[in-house]
Amino acid sequence: MKETVRILRAYNLLLAVCFIAALLITPLGIAVAQEAKVPAEVWEKAQIAGTVLVVVGLKAPWQPEGRLSKEVVVAQRQAIAAAQSYLLTELAGTKYRITRQYENIPGIALEVGSDALAVLEKSAAVVNVIQDRPARPSPEQGAAEKTP
Repeated sequence: MKETVRILRAYNLLLAVCFIAALLITPLGIAVAQEAKVPAEVWEKAQIAGTVLVVVGLKAPWQPEGRLSKEVVVAQRQAIAAAQSYLLTELAGTKYRITRQYENIPGIALEVGSDALAVLEKSAAVVNVIQDRPARPSPEQGAAEKTP
């Protein structure tokens, strides 16, 4: 049991080091130039409406959980949570609202203003940003809203 705990701690440390290294390397210009993370239509929507719903893809190690041991699943989810936490720290002071935090995929759904989009565009933690759409109410919710 102690050996398993020691291995898990070592794996968690390795994941954390890899995540931090990925964040540090990109701002130093070592990464290759890439396309804009935030598409023009997302910027336009934010400027017109004031905010826009987005799903943000995050840099975090990820594999489908079905292939992983329980320990690695836990470590992977911790890495995803760390990436989300890092991004939310970067967004402090901007106009944003969390609409969904994913537990098992490296992403987060947000409602953001233009100032938050600028942070997402520059963030080393962000892989991409795509426009989201409002969730449709379930049939039960729709019926409840129509009931007088």
